[in-house]
Amino acid sequence: MTRIGEWAFRGCSGLTSVTIPNSVTSIGNYAFEYCSGLTKAEFASIESLCKIKFGDYASNPLYYAKHLYINGHEVTDVVIPNSVTSIGERAFYNCSGLTSVTIGNSVTSIGHAAFRYCSGLTSVTIPNSVTSIGDYAFRDCSGLTSVTIGNSVTSIGNYAFYRCSGLEEVILNSNSIVSKTYTSTRNISTIFGSQVKKYIFGDNITGIGEYAFPSNTSIYVSAKSSLLAAWNYGISPYDLKTSVLLANPLPTAQTNTASSIHVSRNSSAEESGIIISSESITAAGVTITKIGHTTKFTGLTPNTEYTVAYNSTIKYAGSTFSYSNEYRATTNALTLTTSQPKVISAGNVVVGAISNLDDAEENAGFEWRRTDWTDDFKSNTGVAYLYEGTMEGYIRNLYTEKLWKVRPYYKSNSGNLYYGDWVGIDPTNTSYFEPTVHTYAKINIDGNRAQLSGYVQRGSDEVRRQGFMYWISESGARVAADAGLDSRALAASAVPSSAKTIEAEGRVMEVELTG
Repeated sequence: MTRIGEWAFRGCSGLTSVTIPNSVTSIGNYAFEYCSGLTKAEFASIESLCKIKFGDYASNPLYYAKHLYINGHEVTDVVIPNSVTSIGERAFYNCSGLTSVTIGNSVTSIGHAAFRYCSGLTSVTIPNSVTSIGDYAFRDCSGLTSVTIGNSVTSIGNYAFYRCSGLEEVILNSNSIVSKTYTSTRNISTIFGSQVKKYIFGDNITGIGEYAFPSNTSIYVSAKSSLLAAWNYGISPYDLKTSVLLANPLPTAQTNTASSIHVSRNSSAEESGIIISSESITAAGVTITKIGHTTKFTGLTPNTEYTVAYNSTIKYAGSTFSYSNEYRATTNALTLTTSQPKVISAGNVVVGAISNLDDAEENAGFEWRRTDWTDDFKSNTGVAYLYEGTMEGYIRNLYTEKLWKVRPYYKSNSGNLYYGDWVGIDPTNTSYFEPTVHTYAKINIDGNRAQLSGYVQRGSDEVRRQGFMYWISESGARVAADAGLDSRALAASAVPSSAKTIEAEGRVMEVELTG
């Protein structure tokens, strides 16, 4: 038997199950109409179901049975095998027991109303092999939340995803659908429904057709799409409210010093529901992974151009996107201006310089030597500590019977050495100097734990105790900003009696606050 005729089982209300043999290729109109007791519809295979030509809605026994069986087993997760080249009209009509569909990469067309009323279906991916999707193909699939359209789709029928009330985001890889010109009364919402507020474009989208998208729609654009450079191409005046957003966390800001490149990426990506599963930024032969919103490269050569490469993999709306791009960044020309030394006691000197080096540099310091030394004598060197470009160091026990000189230096990762000018030191010319104390802005927060760092350099008086004071603020930063004041100055001038202290040692202090 190859065909079941029209009205064949019409009105058989006592019919509870039906098995359709593999040989059947068509079922006529109304074949199972009014079979209200039908609960089980069984087919020989998915291939045989997909090839059947059904008549009207009541020709498919799934209209009443709603549950699909293959060889005695109920099927809820359907995989369309590669042996299938097309899914026929109404093939899975009203199969509400169906929860997921994976369409094989040999399928080129999805027929009229093929999955209509499959209310249990939550996600579907249309592969690149599919070129057409019929009218009403997924209409009334109320459980559908995510749809990905392959890049070979050239036509999607009317109301193909209409009244899919749970569908809010659609991933479009088909340029022919996006760049198509619609009318002022019919746009993409006639395909997907007005409830969809987010459309995500793949790499090959090059234009947006006139009247294509309704107002108040968010469009997320692939970084590789040429549309990104001129995103408003083809958008009519009727669509000016449409917002085009970047669907990936590419670096959006850059700050350079003479020795570093700071790269900050788009932090709004996560706020848009994007999950960044991996990312890396590479420059100067260093790769940093698992980064936050800012990546810093230090030890670089001043006044030099570097290539910064960014790679990321993101997951959004059930799909994975990979991004890679490169751009140029140039470090600033180096400034090293030697400051007048501070002789705090006989033979003990605080030396300094003004620079535009990064605070994190570890290969910056001072070189000092006696003025009467010849080249046969090697200079002494010591590390410098930096705060907002200011370099400081402490030299002890200089021989007070001789004059000395000092200059700052910086050594890049590539081994290049840079020097400031020499400045003389009279190790007996003492004066009174206050200590230098700074709090670094680098604060790491992890739950109820915080890591702080600060800097202290003694002056004429010895440092007996050093560390941090902290307390629960009363919106101090906001109050200061509203008053036009420096929030740090305000906080320092209003230390409450409840403030806690934690002591630390060293010129660069690091502590962890808990609780």
